[in-house]
Amino acid sequence: MAKKTRKQEAMAEVRHMQKNTDSAKDRKAMKPRPVGRTWDGVSRPVDDAYREGYERIFGQKENEELAESYKESRRQQKERKDNEEYLKEIKNKL
Repeated sequence: MAKKTRKQEAMAEVRHMQKNTDSAKDRKAMKPRPVGRTWDGVSRPVDDAYREGYERIFGQKENEELAESYKESRRQQKERKDNEEYLKEIKNKL
């Protein structure tokens, strides 16, 4: 029975110490998170300057990637056509 009370006293002391830490006080002082829409609208204001900057950074890459993809597609089409012609030639020889 004596061990139980010492254990209970120790647990009570630990709980007391945890309640009085700075992080526990900070958690209590924090505002609860709002439910639903949490974006404040300030972090990324969408205006003309933002759109121009976005286009300057990402728009050019898109155009370059599209041009590269188109070139690769044309190269593959030509390659397939050449392979088909080569296979036809081999078939005719046999």
